[in-house]
Amino acid sequence: MYQSWVFATTLAAGSGLFAYTAITGPPDMMASPPPAVDAVRVVPPEPPAAIAEPEPEPMVVLEPIVVEARQTPRLKAKPKVVPPSDRPCSTWRELGPTTVTKGKTTGSVSVRELCP
Repeated sequence: MYQSWVFATTLAAGSGLFAYTAITGPPDMMASPPPAVDAVRVVPPEPPAAIAEPEPEPMVVLEPIVVEARQTPRLKAKPKVVPPSDRPCSTWRELGPTTVTKGKTTGSVSVRELCP
């Protein structure tokens, strides 16, 4: 709600500050013209001194390294033997009604709990 007022106030304050700075800016900002190109003298940098490169050191030569792995046969895991069950290990648990219409429930939703 106040966003348009804040935006307008900020815009007006920024514009006023810019105008004030442009009118009353530092006196030497526009008073003196920039120096002429002929008045500038460029001094080239001194060339770097010659640097003697050191003698190359002898390199160390290593023999190639070969990595070999031992081949061991993999044993297959035996499947778990689950004893047959004649009845489920969990019981039914009721979650709640299936639908509610005009304050009356119809049906129920039941689920099995997980076996330990």
